[in-house]
Amino acid sequence: MRTPINQRTPGGLINPGRVVLVAFLAVALAGGCHKKNGASEEGIVPSDPLVAANLVTLSRELRRALPGLNKSRSFENFVTVSQVEVPPPPPGQKYAISTKWKVILVDAK
Repeated sequence: MRTPINQRTPGGLINPGRVVLVAFLAVALAGGCHKKNGASEEGIVPSDPLVAANLVTLSRELRRALPGLNKSRSFENFVTVSQVEVPPPPPGQKYAISTKWKVILVDAK
């Protein structure tokens, strides 16, 4: 006879299936709570509308150049492959490629 999930076994212990389920959920939730290294996915939000327009244009060119990039997320490789003219980034920042294949601004460290 099976013990219902919400009842204790005769020894006073909780149903082992429930314990396994709770342990699995705890591990799964804890595994998803880490912070990724590097820049945030959206990068630095530019305050200058011209810089924001540059990011949109560069991202569009990035999507056009994707077949030639061979999965490289190097912004320098993108510029070489696409031969696009890149405007200078704001002082203290540089261009990068996000995991969603968008051109973003990050701190130049």
